[in-house]
Amino acid sequence: MKLFLHPQRYLLQLCWFFGLTHRLHRIYRSFRSCLNQKLRESWVRTAALNQRIQSQINEQETQDKRFLSLIAPTGQESKRTALLVHSLSISALPLEAALCWALQKAGYDVVVLSGREGDKPTAYFRHIGVRHFISWEDISLPMETRLARNRTPAITTPKELFRHEFNGIQTGRYATSTALRALRIGSLQLSAKQFSKMVIPCLEESIFFAAMAPRLLSMVNPSLIISQDVGYTPRGQLFNLALNRGIDTITWNNGHKDNTLILKRYSRNNADVHPVSLSDASWLNVREMQWTNKHRQQLLKELESSYADGSWYSEVGTHFQSHMHSLDEVKKKLALNPKKKTAVIFSHMFWDATFFYGEDLFENYQDWFIRTVDAACKNDRLNWIIKVHPGNVVKNKRIGIGAEPSLEIQALDQEIQDLPQHVKLMLPETDISTFSLYQVTDYALTVRGTIGIEAAALGIRVLTAGTGRYDQKGFTIDSESSQDYLDRLSRLEQIREMTDLERELAERFAYGVFIRRPLQLSTIRLGSHRDETASPNIKITAKTASEWTSATDMIELYQWIMSADEDYLSQVRR
Repeated sequence: MKLFLHPQRYLLQLCWFFGLTHRLHRIYRSFRSCLNQKLRESWVRTAALNQRIQSQINEQETQDKRFLSLIAPTGQESKRTALLVHSLSISALPLEAALCWALQKAGYDVVVLSGREGDKPTAYFRHIGVRHFISWEDISLPMETRLARNRTPAITTPKELFRHEFNGIQTGRYATSTALRALRIGSLQLSAKQFSKMVIPCLEESIFFAAMAPRLLSMVNPSLIISQDVGYTPRGQLFNLALNRGIDTITWNNGHKDNTLILKRYSRNNADVHPVSLSDASWLNVREMQWTNKHRQQLLKELESSYADGSWYSEVGTHFQSHMHSLDEVKKKLALNPKKKTAVIFSHMFWDATFFYGEDLFENYQDWFIRTVDAACKNDRLNWIIKVHPGNVVKNKRIGIGAEPSLEIQALDQEIQDLPQHVKLMLPETDISTFSLYQVTDYALTVRGTIGIEAAALGIRVLTAGTGRYDQKGFTIDSESSQDYLDRLSRLEQIREMTDLERELAERFAYGVFIRRPLQLSTIRLGSHRDETASPNIKITAKTASEWTSATDMIELYQWIMSADEDYLSQVRR
């Protein structure tokens, strides 16, 4: 009995008896020495890297503050208040400073939801004339709202979680998106223990911020809120409550290429619309504009050049490693059967939170992906290509994942295993540019990805598996149910090509999204370094107060803020 109670003691005695103690101790000391040396080397490299990054930030910040102090507005406070939700990214400060300047120019007194007094972002914003700051930590909560977390133990399944609401706020959705992103998984189908340990805390946090959001709005009383990434905790809860109360809310996102910004105004009427889409008014405007071959060529040049120079969504480095290839090169590299048409499955990032925009036909992106691949395996009358999302490479490296396979590859290994000969796999590290891939593509499959806009504009038949972005616009094939969608895949080769009218509608929509929706920046450089993590490269480029105040981008920005338009939409460029 004592042997089972203290096995380690008897193991040591046996080692001593056979004379192994000193030998094991030497091995341990050698291993410990090597480990410590590796750790020290890692710490030195990390410290040196952090020092270089911080030095660059400090140098740029000093330069930026000098310019910002020249242009800071003066005068009395406005009666209208705008709340700018700081992204908590130091690199984004120049852009957010520009947004603050435009808000003040539009007649708002700006409050920044940021860190505590004395934090670096606070000091940075003060140079643009911002005088008011607040943080979540400044909001004290009564005991009854803290007790709201007691509601969570009853949640045991992903569906129950997704439907959870607290005081009219979709806490379950924000908990789901935050958990998927934090855990880097495509589905919350976990064991009861894992679900309780890893997911329920996300719901508790979601409820906590949903309880604080009303107090924040009461303290600030904003008539306008501007934020980024409103699909996650805690920005999502604030966004949701603002829409419920009828408060004007603007989101900003990086455009499809460097130095562009996408702006959208939200209300209860368009809460589930994707930010990079066209409002009804914008779509009408684009449909009614004169359409010429010059516009078509401008669109084609925009797409091709953005892919060719690697600036296409450079914030996630989607095409840093890819190159343009000829039609014959693509066919040869992918070993396609020339007698068959080709369908491409464009995967989504499984943990991405775009399920906020519209309705999905499948449970999640992983479910859609696996069932679409399964349908492809059963239809050998086509060439099929599985295009794994290229953003996996950079996003994995940002969190320290190097050689580990992407979630799509892991899902294929678990669910599909061996792919038949007519189904090819394109890894995210491929050197074939997506624009080159379009040359051999007859059918493009997606839920609501950007590729659906690009591909349709190039005459490729697009099938969607979700709403909320460009479905029902007259140039895609949209299904009513998952079974309807899968039935179409079983006879995909029979689906007709796009008509000239459908092609023109797709071109017009793409022109609206890629040419007219982006605000072209000149006072701010918004881009990414071409390194393995696509680190942000954002800085102020205007050198004087006159350059700033007379800049076309800043004038258009604050004029749009003062309008009631849902989309920023530039004038027709001829």
